[in-house]
Amino acid sequence: MSFIKRALLALLLCATSAAHAASIGYTATSLGGTQWRYDYTVSNTTLAMPIEEFTVFFSVGQYANLHSVSTLPDWDVLLVQPDPAIPASGYLDALALAGGIVPGGTATGFSLTFDYLGAGSPG
Repeated sequence: MSFIKRALLALLLCATSAAHAASIGYTATSLGGTQWRYDYTVSNTTLAMPIEEFTVFFSVGQYANLHSVSTLPDWDVLLVQPDPAIPASGYLDALALAGGIVPGGTATGFSLTFDYLGAGSPG
């Protein structure tokens, strides 16, 4: 394994050990044809500190045309389209600009639309 790969792996392991889990649920709604909407609920059920950021990933070849429909005030959302030419692409990253989700709290109001390219319903 090359030095760069080992360094990236070590960095990932350090970041993982500092990461905390949260409950992220969603409701999928068909908008007709291949277009769908996800409405997310993010709950801080296990942390002793606020959730200030979360990321949701979308599989390349299954999702396309991600568009943010709504987000909460004081949150900044970055959408990166799934692209087979770009490794680790296809995600929604939400960053709290103030406060975050307090322990025991729940946030709703994160929604996005997309084209689902897979068979059946997305999940």
